[in-house]
Amino acid sequence: MSSEGGVRVGRWTIGAATIVGATLLAGRVSGLLRETQLAAAFGVSGAADVAVLLLTLPDLLVNLVLSGGLSAALIPRLRALPPQAAQALSRQTLLCVFILFGLIALILMLVPGVWFSFLAPGLAASALPSTAAIVATAIAIPLAAAAGVTSASLNSQQKFIVTGCGTLIFNLTVITALVFGQHLSHDPLLVLGVGVAVGAALRFFSQWIILPRPWVLGQISPPAVDSIFIRGFLTTAATASLMLLVPVLVRAFASTVSPGAIAALNYATKLVELPAGVLVTSLATVALVRLSANYANSDKMAAKHTLHSGLKRALTNAVGAGVLIAYFATTLVTLVLGRGAMDSAAIVRVVNLTQLLMLGLPFLALSSMAMADLNAKEQPWVIFRVTLACLFLLPALALPGILNQSEGWLIASIVGFQVIHALWLAVKCGLFSEDVMSWLDRRLILSMLVIVCVAFFVILMDVLLTPVFESRVLLHGIFASFCVAAIIIFSQMFLSLERPSESKM
Repeated sequence: MSSEGGVRVGRWTIGAATIVGATLLAGRVSGLLRETQLAAAFGVSGAADVAVLLLTLPDLLVNLVLSGGLSAALIPRLRALPPQAAQALSRQTLLCVFILFGLIALILMLVPGVWFSFLAPGLAASALPSTAAIVATAIAIPLAAAAGVTSASLNSQQKFIVTGCGTLIFNLTVITALVFGQHLSHDPLLVLGVGVAVGAALRFFSQWIILPRPWVLGQISPPAVDSIFIRGFLTTAATASLMLLVPVLVRAFASTVSPGAIAALNYATKLVELPAGVLVTSLATVALVRLSANYANSDKMAAKHTLHSGLKRALTNAVGAGVLIAYFATTLVTLVLGRGAMDSAAIVRVVNLTQLLMLGLPFLALSSMAMADLNAKEQPWVIFRVTLACLFLLPALALPGILNQSEGWLIASIVGFQVIHALWLAVKCGLFSEDVMSWLDRRLILSMLVIVCVAFFVILMDVLLTPVFESRVLLHGIFASFCVAAIIIFSQMFLSLERPSESKM
C-alpha cells in the first residue's frame, strides 16, 4: 500500500480513486443482482413496495440521522487531530452511535406503523410485514450506524478497500436471503429481514476487525468534548438528512400515484447508482480525504489541483455514462430485471424513469465535488443553507407529478433539484469564479468530446445494424453498452496510474 491509499505494483501506483471505484463497482454490481432477485420475487406490485421499504429501512434511518454527515465531519477532524485524540474520538463516537440507534431500533419495534405511514402514506395497514420481519430489520439499524463510524475511521487512514467492500458483503447476504425466502419459506419478508440483519452485522465486523488495535482498545471518553467536531457533525448531519429527504419525499408522493410506484422508482435509482457510485462518488470520497489534508497543511494550491482534477474526471465519467445508459436503458433493464414477476409494462415504467434520472448525473458529479471541497474547508453550514433552500423548492418541483399522477414528473423534480443544488454549490465553493478556466480547460473539453464521439459511434452502429441483426439487437446493445462503459472505466484507471516519484497528491 502507498502512503496515499493506493497500491504499488513495481514502479507504478494504482491510485486510491481507482481502488475505491473498483470496490464500489463490485458493490454496485452486487446491488443490481440484488434488485434482479427482488424484482423476480416481487415484480412491480404492492408487495414489492413493502419489500423495498423493509430492505432499505436500516440504511435510510441511519443516513437520515448520521452517515453522510458523520463521514463529512469525522474524516477531516480525524485527519487534523493527533493520533491518540483521533483514536479516542473514534471510540467515543462508536459508543454513542450504538446507544442512539439502539433506541431508534427499539422504537421501530414498538410502533412500526408510524415509520411506515411516514415513508409510504399510501400503503395500506394490512400490507405491513410481520412483527418478526420488522424486529429482524430493526436489529440491523445500530449495526448499520456502527459501520458508518468504522468506515469513516478507516477512510481517514486511507484504507479504502475494506470499506469499499462493505456494500458487496451486505448485498451478497441479502441476495442469499431473497433466494431462500422465495423458494423455501412461506414468509419471504421475514427471511429478507433476517438477511438484512446478518448482512449489516457482517459489514460492520469486517471493518471493525481491520481497525488497528489502538483505534479499538483504550478509553472511551477523550479528555474534553471536541466542540469543533460536534458543530461540524451537527451541521453536516442535518445537511445529509436534507439531501436524503429528497428521494424519501418523492417516494412518499409516489405511493399515492399507483401501486408499484415505489418499487419502480427504487429499481431505476439502483440502476443509476452503479455509474454514480463507481464513476462519481468514488472520486468525491478520495477527494474529501486529500482535500482535508491539503487544507490542514494550508496548501491551497494542492487543494485546488485536487478539486479540479477530481471534477474533470467526475464530469467526463458522468457525461459518458449518462449518454450510454440513457440510450441502452431498455436493453439494460431487460437484462437486469426482465424475469420472474417483471412483465413488459413494468419494464417500460423502469426504463422511462432510468432515462430521466441519467439527466442529473453530470450535476451530481458537480455537487459531489463541491460538497467535498466545502466539507474539507470545514464549512458545512454553507452546504446546509444551500440544501435547505433547495429543499423548499422541491414541493413546487414535484407539484406537476402529484397533480398529474405521473411517476415521470416526480423523477423530473429530483433532476430539477440536482441541477439547482449543483450550480448553487459550485458558485459557493468558487468553481465559477474568475479563474473558472483553470478547470474548464482544453483537457476537460477534449476528454468529453472523445467520450461523446465514442458513444455516438456505438449508438450509430447499433442503429445501422439493427435491420441486419434484428434477432440479435438485444445482445448487440448489451455488448456495445458494456464495451464503451469498460472504455470509460479503463481510461480513468489509466489516468490514475502514477509513478510514485511523479505523484504530488
